[in-house]
Amino acid sequence: MDFENQNYTPDGQNSESAQQNENFGQNNERSYSFYQPNSPYIPPYTPKPPKNKKKNGFSKGGAAALIAVCLVLSCIVGTVSGLLVAKNAGAFQHEETISTISKSDSKKQHETVESTVSQGDKLTVKQIASQNQDAVVEIMTATTTRGFFAQSITTEGAGSGVIITNDGYIATNYHVIEDVTSISVRLHNGNEYKATVRGYDETTDIAVLKIEATELSTVTIGESKNLSVGDLVVAIGNPLGYLGGTVTDGIVSALEREITFDDGKTMTLMQTNTAINPGNSGGGLFNEYGELIGIVNAKTSDVGIEGLGFAIPIDTAYPVILNLVEFGYVRGRFTLGVQLIDIMSAMYARYYNVSDLGSYISVVNPGSNAEKAGLKSGDYIVSVNGKTITKSDEVKEIIDASSLGDVLNFVIKRNGRQMNIAVTLNEDTNNTALQF
Repeated sequence: MDFENQNYTPDGQNSESAQQNENFGQNNERSYSFYQPNSPYIPPYTPKPPKNKKKNGFSKGGAAALIAVCLVLSCIVGTVSGLLVAKNAGAFQHEETISTISKSDSKKQHETVESTVSQGDKLTVKQIASQNQDAVVEIMTATTTRGFFAQSITTEGAGSGVIITNDGYIATNYHVIEDVTSISVRLHNGNEYKATVRGYDETTDIAVLKIEATELSTVTIGESKNLSVGDLVVAIGNPLGYLGGTVTDGIVSALEREITFDDGKTMTLMQTNTAINPGNSGGGLFNEYGELIGIVNAKTSDVGIEGLGFAIPIDTAYPVILNLVEFGYVRGRFTLGVQLIDIMSAMYARYYNVSDLGSYISVVNPGSNAEKAGLKSGDYIVSVNGKTITKSDEVKEIIDASSLGDVLNFVIKRNGRQMNIAVTLNEDTNNTALQF
Protein backbone atom coordinates (compact mmCIF):
# COMPACT_ATOMS: atom_id res chain seq x y z
CA MET A 1 0.00 0.00 0.00
CA ASP A 2 1.23 3.50 -0.82
CA PHE A 3 1.11 5.22 2.57
CA GLU A 4 2.53 8.44 1.17
CA ASN A 5 -0.70 9.08 -0.74
CA GLN A 6 -2.74 8.98 2.48
CA ASN A 7 -3.46 12.15 4.46
CA TYR A 8 -1.85 11.11 7.73
CA THR A 9 1.84 12.01 7.64
CA PRO A 10 3.36 13.43 10.87
CA ASP A 11 3.10 17.07 11.77
CA GLY A 12 4.70 20.14 10.31
CA GLN A 13 7.43 19.05 7.93
CA ASN A 14 6.28 20.41 4.58
CA SER A 15 3.77 22.61 2.83
CA GLU A 16 1.13 19.88 2.89
CA SER A 17 1.41 19.23 6.60
CA ALA A 18 -1.65 21.24 7.65
CA GLN A 19 -3.94 19.06 5.54
CA GLN A 20 -2.09 15.88 6.50
CA ASN A 21 -2.24 16.66 10.20
CA GLU A 22 -6.01 16.87 10.06
CA ASN A 23 -6.31 13.13 9.51
CA PHE A 24 -3.07 12.08 11.16
CA GLY A 25 -4.21 13.03 14.66
CA GLN A 26 -7.40 11.03 14.30
CA ASN A 27 -5.89 7.70 13.38
CA ASN A 28 -3.69 6.50 16.22
CA GLU A 29 -0.45 7.59 14.56
CA ARG A 30 2.71 8.36 16.48
CA SER A 31 5.91 10.29 15.83
CA TYR A 32 8.80 10.87 18.20
CA SER A 33 11.78 13.04 18.94
CA PHE A 34 15.11 11.62 19.99
CA TYR A 35 15.26 12.29 23.71
CA GLN A 36 16.76 10.49 26.66
CA PRO A 37 14.02 8.73 28.66
CA ASN A 38 13.55 10.13 32.14
CA SER A 39 11.35 9.14 35.03
CA PRO A 40 8.50 11.64 35.31
CA TYR A 41 8.86 14.16 38.10
CA ILE A 42 5.15 14.93 38.01
CA PRO A 43 2.36 13.47 35.88
CA PRO A 44 0.91 16.58 34.25
CA TYR A 45 -1.99 16.50 31.89
CA THR A 46 -1.87 18.70 28.81
CA PRO A 47 -4.82 18.42 26.43
CA LYS A 48 -3.62 17.77 22.90
CA PRO A 49 -4.71 20.44 20.43
CA PRO A 50 -6.39 19.56 17.14
CA LYS A 51 -3.91 18.37 14.58
CA ASN A 52 -4.92 20.78 11.86
CA LYS A 53 -3.55 23.58 14.05
CA LYS A 54 -1.17 22.50 16.72
CA LYS A 55 -1.42 25.85 18.46
CA ASN A 56 -5.04 25.67 19.52
CA GLY A 57 -5.92 26.77 23.04
CA PHE A 58 -5.73 25.43 26.53
CA SER A 59 -8.32 23.40 28.41
CA LYS A 60 -8.87 22.47 32.04
CA GLY A 61 -6.82 19.78 33.72
CA GLY A 62 -8.24 16.32 34.35
CA ALA A 63 -8.03 14.82 37.83
CA ALA A 64 -7.14 16.97 40.82
CA ALA A 65 -3.87 15.10 41.22
CA LEU A 66 -2.70 16.20 37.80
CA ILE A 67 -0.96 19.47 36.96
CA ALA A 68 -1.76 20.96 33.58
CA VAL A 69 1.43 22.15 31.94
CA CYS A 70 0.44 24.68 29.33
CA LEU A 71 2.50 26.48 26.76
CA VAL A 72 2.92 30.19 26.99
CA LEU A 73 2.56 31.19 23.37
CA SER A 74 0.03 34.02 23.29
CA CYS A 75 -3.01 33.72 21.09
CA ILE A 76 -4.42 36.75 19.37
CA VAL A 77 -7.62 36.96 17.38
CA GLY A 78 -7.12 36.70 13.60
CA THR A 79 -9.31 37.53 10.64
CA VAL A 80 -11.30 34.85 8.81
CA SER A 81 -11.96 36.16 5.31
CA GLY A 82 -13.03 39.39 6.95
CA LEU A 83 -15.71 37.57 8.97
CA LEU A 84 -14.32 34.58 10.89
CA VAL A 85 -12.13 34.71 13.96
CA ALA A 86 -9.62 32.10 15.06
CA LYS A 87 -7.56 31.74 18.17
CA ASN A 88 -4.09 30.33 18.32
CA ALA A 89 -1.77 28.95 21.02
CA GLY A 90 1.54 27.07 20.91
CA ALA A 91 2.57 23.48 21.38
CA PHE A 92 6.07 22.46 22.13
CA GLN A 93 8.04 19.29 22.22
CA HIS A 94 10.79 17.69 24.19
CA GLU A 95 14.34 18.00 25.47
CA GLU A 96 17.09 15.58 24.72
CA THR A 97 20.76 15.12 25.40
CA ILE A 98 22.34 16.72 22.35
CA SER A 99 25.67 16.89 20.67
CA THR A 100 27.02 20.35 21.46
CA ILE A 101 29.72 22.59 20.08
CA SER A 102 31.83 24.89 22.18
CA LYS A 103 31.63 28.64 21.74
CA SER A 104 35.10 28.64 20.23
CA ASP A 105 33.96 26.13 17.57
CA SER A 106 31.49 28.58 16.05
CA LYS A 107 32.86 30.44 13.02
CA LYS A 108 33.11 34.14 13.71
CA GLN A 109 30.92 35.21 10.81
CA HIS A 110 28.65 36.89 13.34
CA GLU A 111 29.39 38.68 16.58
CA THR A 112 28.09 35.93 18.83
CA VAL A 113 27.78 36.79 22.50
CA GLU A 114 30.20 34.85 24.69
CA SER A 115 29.35 33.45 28.13
CA THR A 116 30.56 35.90 30.75
CA VAL A 117 29.67 35.07 34.33
CA SER A 118 30.01 38.32 36.27
CA GLN A 119 31.99 38.52 39.46
CA GLY A 120 30.93 42.12 40.13
CA ASP A 121 28.12 43.63 42.11
CA LYS A 122 24.65 42.20 41.93
CA LEU A 123 22.12 44.31 40.11
CA THR A 124 18.71 45.51 41.17
CA VAL A 125 15.63 44.48 39.19
CA LYS A 126 15.54 48.01 37.75
CA GLN A 127 19.15 47.71 36.57
CA ILE A 128 18.56 44.24 35.07
CA ALA A 129 15.55 45.55 33.17
CA SER A 130 17.39 48.61 31.93
CA GLN A 131 20.29 46.47 30.74
CA ASN A 132 18.17 43.95 28.83
CA GLN A 133 14.87 45.42 27.66
CA ASP A 134 16.35 46.52 24.34
CA ALA A 135 17.59 42.95 23.73
CA VAL A 136 14.16 41.31 24.17
CA VAL A 137 11.73 41.47 21.24
CA GLU A 138 8.08 40.87 20.47
CA ILE A 139 7.33 38.22 17.85
CA MET A 140 4.12 38.37 15.81
CA THR A 141 3.08 35.41 13.65
CA ALA A 142 0.31 34.69 11.17
CA THR A 143 -0.93 31.42 9.72
CA THR A 144 -3.36 31.15 6.82
CA THR A 145 -5.39 27.97 6.38
CA ARG A 146 -8.56 26.88 4.61
CA GLY A 147 -11.75 26.39 6.56
CA PHE A 148 -14.46 23.77 6.18
CA PHE A 149 -16.12 25.76 3.42
CA ALA A 150 -12.77 26.55 1.73
CA GLN A 151 -12.73 30.06 3.20
CA SER A 152 -9.40 31.61 4.09
CA ILE A 153 -8.71 31.68 7.83
CA THR A 154 -5.92 33.85 9.20
CA THR A 155 -4.78 33.03 12.71
CA GLU A 156 -2.44 35.39 14.52
CA GLY A 157 -0.12 34.50 17.39
CA ALA A 158 2.58 36.15 19.43
CA GLY A 159 5.61 35.32 21.52
CA SER A 160 8.93 36.73 22.64
CA GLY A 161 12.57 36.44 21.64
CA VAL A 162 16.07 37.47 22.70
CA ILE A 163 18.67 39.08 20.45
CA ILE A 164 21.77 36.91 20.35
CA THR A 165 23.93 38.84 17.85
CA ASN A 166 24.05 42.50 16.93
CA ASP A 167 23.43 41.67 13.27
CA GLY A 168 19.96 40.26 13.85
CA TYR A 169 19.97 36.64 15.04
CA ILE A 170 17.16 36.10 17.55
CA ALA A 171 16.48 33.04 19.72
CA THR A 172 12.93 32.01 20.58
CA ASN A 173 10.87 28.85 21.13
CA TYR A 174 10.13 26.53 18.25
CA HIS A 175 6.48 26.38 19.26
CA VAL A 176 6.20 30.15 18.76
CA ILE A 177 6.93 29.84 15.01
CA GLU A 178 5.73 26.29 14.37
CA ASP A 179 3.82 25.98 11.07
CA VAL A 180 3.36 29.74 10.68
CA THR A 181 3.32 31.45 7.29
CA SER A 182 4.77 34.84 8.27
CA ILE A 183 6.83 36.24 11.14
CA SER A 184 7.44 39.84 12.22
CA VAL A 185 9.67 41.14 14.99
CA ARG A 186 9.16 44.36 16.94
CA LEU A 187 12.07 45.84 18.86
CA HIS A 188 11.69 47.63 22.17
CA ASN A 189 12.05 50.96 20.34
CA GLY A 190 9.02 50.10 18.18
CA ASN A 191 10.85 49.30 14.94
CA GLU A 192 9.40 46.30 13.09
CA TYR A 193 11.12 43.83 10.77
CA LYS A 194 10.13 40.82 8.70
CA ALA A 195 11.90 37.72 10.01
CA THR A 196 13.05 34.49 8.41
CA VAL A 197 13.69 31.18 10.16
CA ARG A 198 17.39 30.34 10.22
CA GLY A 199 16.77 26.96 11.86
CA TYR A 200 14.81 25.21 14.55
CA ASP A 201 15.09 22.24 16.87
CA GLU A 202 11.77 20.82 17.96
CA THR A 203 13.48 18.50 20.42
CA THR A 204 14.67 21.35 22.64
CA ASP A 205 11.92 23.79 21.60
CA ILE A 206 14.48 26.26 20.28
CA ALA A 207 14.37 28.28 17.05
CA VAL A 208 16.58 31.01 15.61
CA LEU A 209 15.18 33.86 13.51
CA LYS A 210 17.04 36.42 11.38
CA ILE A 211 16.14 40.04 10.76
CA GLU A 212 18.02 42.46 8.52
CA ALA A 213 19.32 44.91 11.08
CA THR A 214 22.65 46.00 12.54
CA GLU A 215 24.02 47.48 15.75
CA LEU A 216 21.34 45.82 17.85
CA SER A 217 21.49 45.44 21.63
CA THR A 218 22.24 41.86 22.63
CA VAL A 219 21.87 39.74 25.74
CA THR A 220 24.87 38.58 27.71
CA ILE A 221 24.98 34.81 28.03
CA GLY A 222 25.34 33.41 31.55
CA GLU A 223 25.65 29.86 32.84
CA SER A 224 22.65 28.19 34.42
CA LYS A 225 24.87 25.64 36.16
CA ASN A 226 25.93 28.39 38.56
CA LEU A 227 22.39 29.02 39.79
CA SER A 228 21.08 28.00 43.18
CA VAL A 229 17.55 27.64 44.47
CA GLY A 230 16.49 31.00 45.88
CA ASP A 231 18.55 33.12 43.47
CA LEU A 232 16.86 36.22 42.08
CA VAL A 233 15.65 35.92 38.46
CA VAL A 234 13.91 38.42 36.19
CA ALA A 235 11.72 37.59 33.20
CA ILE A 236 11.31 40.00 30.29
CA GLY A 237 8.83 39.25 27.54
CA ASN A 238 5.62 39.97 25.68
CA PRO A 239 2.75 38.63 27.82
CA LEU A 240 -0.66 38.39 26.17
CA GLY A 241 0.94 39.34 22.87
CA TYR A 242 0.61 43.11 23.33
CA LEU A 243 2.53 43.97 26.49
CA GLY A 244 6.06 43.91 25.11
CA GLY A 245 8.91 44.72 27.48
CA THR A 246 7.04 43.53 30.57
CA VAL A 247 9.36 42.83 33.50
CA THR A 248 8.54 40.40 36.33
CA ASP A 249 10.80 39.09 39.06
CA GLY A 250 11.01 36.10 41.36
CA ILE A 251 13.40 33.37 42.39
CA VAL A 252 14.72 30.07 41.14
CA SER A 253 12.26 27.63 42.68
CA ALA A 254 13.95 24.42 41.52
CA LEU A 255 16.64 23.21 39.15
CA GLU A 256 16.46 20.35 36.65
CA ARG A 257 12.77 19.59 36.95
CA GLU A 258 11.84 16.58 34.83
CA ILE A 259 8.49 17.64 33.41
CA THR A 260 6.50 14.94 31.61
CA PHE A 261 3.76 15.90 29.20
CA ASP A 262 0.66 14.00 28.22
CA ASP A 263 2.34 12.48 25.17
CA GLY A 264 4.90 10.83 27.45
CA LYS A 265 7.83 13.06 26.51
CA THR A 266 9.89 15.10 28.92
CA MET A 267 11.87 18.30 29.25
CA THR A 268 14.45 19.14 31.88
CA LEU A 269 13.50 22.67 32.91
CA MET A 270 14.27 25.32 35.46
CA GLN A 271 11.34 26.22 37.71
CA THR A 272 10.59 29.77 38.84
CA ASN A 273 7.83 31.64 40.62
CA THR A 274 8.35 34.62 38.32
CA ALA A 275 5.04 35.63 36.69
CA ILE A 276 4.86 33.87 33.31
CA ASN A 277 1.92 34.40 30.98
CA PRO A 278 0.86 33.53 27.42
CA GLY A 279 3.19 35.46 25.11
CA ASN A 280 6.27 35.09 27.33
CA SER A 281 7.37 32.05 25.29
CA GLY A 282 10.85 32.61 23.91
CA GLY A 283 11.56 35.53 26.24
CA GLY A 284 14.52 35.85 28.55
CA LEU A 285 15.06 34.79 32.14
CA PHE A 286 17.95 36.73 33.63
CA ASN A 287 20.07 36.26 36.76
CA GLU A 288 21.02 38.85 39.34
CA TYR A 289 23.98 39.95 37.19
CA GLY A 290 21.73 40.66 34.21
CA GLU A 291 22.85 37.60 32.24
CA LEU A 292 20.56 35.34 30.23
CA ILE A 293 20.26 32.04 32.07
CA GLY A 294 17.03 30.65 30.59
CA ILE A 295 14.57 30.79 27.69
CA VAL A 296 11.02 30.94 29.05
CA ASN A 297 8.79 28.26 27.53
CA ALA A 298 6.09 26.90 29.86
CA LYS A 299 3.85 27.53 32.83
CA THR A 300 1.38 25.54 34.86
CA SER A 301 -2.29 26.40 34.70
CA ASP A 302 -5.01 24.97 36.89
CA VAL A 303 -7.47 26.10 39.50
CA GLY A 304 -5.63 27.22 42.62
CA ILE A 305 -2.15 26.90 41.09
CA GLU A 306 0.06 29.98 40.97
CA GLY A 307 3.74 30.74 40.66
CA LEU A 308 4.86 27.74 38.61
CA GLY A 309 6.75 28.87 35.53
CA PHE A 310 9.46 27.04 33.61
CA ALA A 311 12.41 27.94 31.40
CA ILE A 312 14.92 26.04 29.29
CA PRO A 313 18.31 26.36 31.04
CA ILE A 314 20.72 28.38 28.93
CA ASP A 315 23.33 25.62 29.24
CA THR A 316 20.89 23.45 27.26
CA ALA A 317 19.66 26.13 24.88
CA TYR A 318 22.86 27.98 23.95
CA PRO A 319 24.74 25.12 22.23
CA VAL A 320 21.61 24.52 20.15
CA ILE A 321 21.37 28.24 19.33
CA LEU A 322 25.02 28.30 18.22
CA ASN A 323 24.43 25.32 15.93
CA LEU A 324 21.32 26.88 14.44
CA VAL A 325 23.04 30.23 13.85
CA GLU A 326 26.05 28.61 12.23
CA PHE A 327 24.63 25.61 10.40
CA GLY A 328 20.84 25.89 10.44
CA TYR A 329 20.57 22.55 12.24
CA VAL A 330 22.02 20.80 15.29
CA ARG A 331 25.15 18.89 14.34
CA GLY A 332 25.75 15.37 15.57
CA ARG A 333 22.11 14.29 15.62
CA PHE A 334 21.33 11.13 13.71
CA THR A 335 18.26 9.84 12.00
CA LEU A 336 16.98 6.77 10.23
CA GLY A 337 15.05 8.92 7.79
CA VAL A 338 11.54 7.51 8.16
CA GLN A 339 8.26 8.33 9.86
CA LEU A 340 6.22 5.56 11.44
CA ILE A 341 2.59 4.82 12.15
CA ASP A 342 1.13 2.37 14.66
CA ILE A 343 -1.96 0.48 13.49
CA MET A 344 -3.27 -1.15 16.64
CA SER A 345 -6.89 -2.04 15.89
CA ALA A 346 -8.89 -3.85 13.22
CA MET A 347 -10.75 -0.61 12.48
CA TYR A 348 -7.56 1.23 11.56
CA ALA A 349 -6.28 -1.78 9.67
CA ARG A 350 -9.39 -1.61 7.49
CA TYR A 351 -8.99 2.14 7.14
CA TYR A 352 -5.43 1.75 5.84
CA ASN A 353 -6.20 -1.46 3.97
CA VAL A 354 -3.57 -3.57 5.74
CA SER A 355 -3.79 -7.03 7.26
CA ASP A 356 -1.31 -6.95 10.16
CA LEU A 357 -1.45 -4.90 13.36
CA GLY A 358 1.77 -3.21 14.42
CA SER A 359 4.22 -0.58 13.20
CA TYR A 360 4.41 0.56 9.58
CA ILE A 361 6.63 2.97 7.69
CA SER A 362 4.41 5.84 6.63
CA VAL A 363 6.99 8.12 4.99
CA VAL A 364 10.55 7.60 3.75
CA ASN A 365 12.42 10.89 3.55
CA PRO A 366 13.80 11.59 0.06
CA GLY A 367 17.58 11.21 -0.10
CA SER A 368 17.80 9.48 3.29
CA ASN A 369 19.80 6.34 3.96
CA ALA A 370 16.50 4.54 4.52
CA GLU A 371 15.48 5.35 0.95
CA LYS A 372 18.89 4.35 -0.40
CA ALA A 373 18.71 1.05 1.49
CA GLY A 374 15.32 0.23 0.00
CA LEU A 375 12.77 0.90 2.76
CA LYS A 376 9.41 2.05 1.36
CA SER A 377 6.21 3.61 2.56
CA GLY A 378 3.81 0.86 3.61
CA ASP A 379 6.50 -1.57 4.80
CA TYR A 380 5.41 -3.54 7.87
CA ILE A 381 8.24 -3.76 10.43
CA VAL A 382 8.68 -7.33 11.69
CA SER A 383 11.91 -6.83 13.65
CA VAL A 384 14.95 -4.57 14.08
CA ASN A 385 18.32 -6.03 15.07
CA GLY A 386 16.56 -9.28 15.96
CA LYS A 387 13.98 -7.66 18.26
CA THR A 388 10.35 -8.26 17.33
CA ILE A 389 8.54 -4.95 16.81
CA THR A 390 4.92 -4.49 17.88
CA LYS A 391 4.84 -0.67 18.12
CA SER A 392 6.95 2.28 17.05
CA ASP A 393 8.12 2.95 20.62
CA GLU A 394 10.27 -0.16 20.32
CA VAL A 395 11.97 1.16 17.19
CA LYS A 396 12.64 4.42 19.00
CA GLU A 397 14.22 2.57 21.92
CA ILE A 398 16.62 0.81 19.56
CA ILE A 399 17.54 4.10 17.88
CA ASP A 400 18.03 5.82 21.26
CA ALA A 401 20.54 3.13 22.19
CA SER A 402 22.42 3.50 18.88
CA SER A 403 25.12 5.88 17.70
CA LEU A 404 25.80 7.87 14.57
CA GLY A 405 26.94 5.47 11.85
CA ASP A 406 25.44 2.32 13.41
CA VAL A 407 23.70 -0.14 11.08
CA LEU A 408 20.16 -1.27 11.89
CA ASN A 409 19.04 -4.59 10.40
CA PHE A 410 15.35 -4.51 9.49
CA VAL A 411 13.09 -7.42 8.68
CA ILE A 412 10.07 -6.00 6.89
CA LYS A 413 7.01 -7.44 5.15
CA ARG A 414 6.02 -6.03 1.78
CA ASN A 415 3.27 -7.47 -0.43
CA GLY A 416 3.25 -10.64 1.64
CA ARG A 417 7.03 -11.21 1.37
CA GLN A 418 9.60 -10.77 4.13
CA MET A 419 12.77 -8.87 3.28
CA ASN A 420 16.01 -8.07 5.12
CA ILE A 421 17.23 -4.46 4.77
CA ALA A 422 20.23 -2.86 6.51
CA VAL A 423 20.14 0.91 7.12
CA THR A 424 22.94 3.14 8.41
CA LEU A 425 22.06 5.96 10.81
CA ASN A 426 23.23 9.22 9.25
CA GLU A 427 23.40 12.81 10.45
CA ASP A 428 20.08 14.61 10.58
CA THR A 429 20.40 18.01 8.92
CA ASN A 430 16.69 18.76 8.95
CA ASN A 431 16.05 19.17 12.69
CA THR A 432 12.50 17.97 12.27
CA ALA A 433 12.56 15.78 15.38
CA LEU A 434 9.41 14.14 14.08
CA GLN A 435 11.23 11.39 12.27
CA PHE A 436 13.17 8.31 13.33
